[in-house]
Amino acid sequence: AQAAALVQGAGTGAIRAALAALLKPGQRLLVHDAPVYPTTRVIIEQMGLTLITADFNDLSALKQVVEEQLPDAALVQHTRQQPQDGDIL
Repeated sequence: AQAAALVQGAGTGAIRAALAALLKPGQRLLVHDAPVYPTTRVIIEQMGLTLITADFNDLSALKQVVEEQLPDAALVQHTRQQPQDGDIL
């Protein structure tokens, strides 16, 4: 299996294609502890993935979650964030 996937096209379709290429039902997906887009949540639920959340702005907490939960993949999606988030794009 490849370590990464690059997809283009509509956002929802691209996310679905990438997750389907990388993960199987029951595997763990790490996302930022912020609201997940409804269409992305549907994909996660339909694929039967286990959702793991972590605060991507707190590197020590993120490291702890990764070490303890051992996610199979991570989704970093520019999305609605928490008010205290500070992304540098």
